[in-house]
Amino acid sequence: MPEGITGSRHRWLLYAAGLLLLLAPSFFAVSRQSLWPDEAASAYFAGHAALFQLPGAQDMAMAAQMPGYHVLLTLWVRLFGDSEFALRAMNLPFAALFLVSLLALAGRGGWSLVVPFAFYPLLIYYVNECRPYVAVMACTAAALACLERSRRDNSPGLIWACAGFLLAAFCLHLLGALALGFVFVYCLLDGETRRWLLGGWRNYGSAVAVLAVASAGLLGYYRGLGISQAAATAAAATGRAPSGWKNAAFFFYEVLGFDGLGPPRNQMRAGGNATLFLPYSGWMALGALAALFLAVVFVHNWRSRTKRAALLMAGSMSAAILLALAGLTLGARALSFSFLGRHAMPLAAGVCSVLLLALRSEKNSALRLAGWTLLLVTWGASSAHLVMSYPYGKDDARTALQIARDSKLPILWNADGLNANYYNGCEEAVAPSLVHPLLAGAGTHWVCTIPLRILDLSGGVYAGRVLRSLPRGRYVLVLGKQDIYDPQGALREAIADAPGRTLAQLNGYQVRELELH
Repeated sequence: MPEGITGSRHRWLLYAAGLLLLLAPSFFAVSRQSLWPDEAASAYFAGHAALFQLPGAQDMAMAAQMPGYHVLLTLWVRLFGDSEFALRAMNLPFAALFLVSLLALAGRGGWSLVVPFAFYPLLIYYVNECRPYVAVMACTAAALACLERSRRDNSPGLIWACAGFLLAAFCLHLLGALALGFVFVYCLLDGETRRWLLGGWRNYGSAVAVLAVASAGLLGYYRGLGISQAAATAAAATGRAPSGWKNAAFFFYEVLGFDGLGPPRNQMRAGGNATLFLPYSGWMALGALAALFLAVVFVHNWRSRTKRAALLMAGSMSAAILLALAGLTLGARALSFSFLGRHAMPLAAGVCSVLLLALRSEKNSALRLAGWTLLLVTWGASSAHLVMSYPYGKDDARTALQIARDSKLPILWNADGLNANYYNGCEEAVAPSLVHPLLAGAGTHWVCTIPLRILDLSGGVYAGRVLRSLPRGRYVLVLGKQDIYDPQGALREAIADAPGRTLAQLNGYQVRELELH
């Protein structure tokens, strides 16, 4: 075999081996944590619904707002099943795409620079979730990498790839539209990219035109669903206020990797004030030091004018991120819905790209190594907490159901029902109109083993009526988050005359034994 061919194959094998090593933390993160309700909705839809039966899917955790993802998941479940691991493993190809995109942005010799990003907490956390957030982040990162490489090599083909990834992000999730807005603003702000696109519009105009037409079609589809009204109604029903500056601040809290450094999410959901963060002040200080040091590296590079092109690129991306986040915040307030960090995952890809460019442009090896080390240690610790420390894990419906079963008592399930149905199979809480008999999966899930009485104990008067209608005797009652925190005292009123004891306090659930007289 000619030497050139064998050498090329050898390089590709080394590249694949390096990528597998970078992907190892994500593979480890595909743990067997319990599915939370939205994941169970995706799993049920993928296992039971007709492939393109999306317009009637609003009841399935708004499955229709992420059509591309659910089409892919439906195909994936047909091939690999609907186990916890299989459902989450669909994120692994997108995790690989995210890391490959960062390698492309890092340029030659950038392997070591990308290592901390293999431990990026938002990547690690959402790889372990059967939802499209890693996919949206990966497509945005790939679009940025294709844009930068196309400008550098003057390659029209890569502009088509960039347009394809942006369209994929929008198709995977409604808020993938942020990827389109973010990249568009970046192209306007970055002088070199803007001049290059304007100078070669004959080569690149057709790709932009196709992207614009396809995006307009998708936007029409999303508008037809009435998603914003449904989200506003859900927010009003749960008492969640429309988004404001706190949502934007929490985005940066998450995107900089503090999820596993600060208090677990269930603690923050329960309310409290700044004292909640005091036990975690050491880890929080480490994260703040890493963020501050990278800002210092950026300023140091700017003042010393080293690799100015990369810094201008990072500066334009930073401004585009802030403008896109401001637009999301204003839009959320105008439409009265609340957003969280995961909904702005396209901007998380931008933040990672900015941090990578800041490290890449630093010529001082000591400063670069210090920034690299701080990122690796901070993100590694945060991700380790998210994956291995139980309080940081997802709402644990599986364990709650098992403890309830072990009690040998009738089960009253006053929490989200769909993830309980995934483990137990009594399908009272599903949308029958979505079931497609030819595509319904058999599998080991959705098989009823023990009857569940799925309740809604919201409101003291209704709760008392439900409990009084049940036969006298002992029961096991499983409570979800809304009743554990019980700010209005509705639950306490409902079970005031029902003595009992707490069997378990879990992530997002409480299991109680009680006796109805």
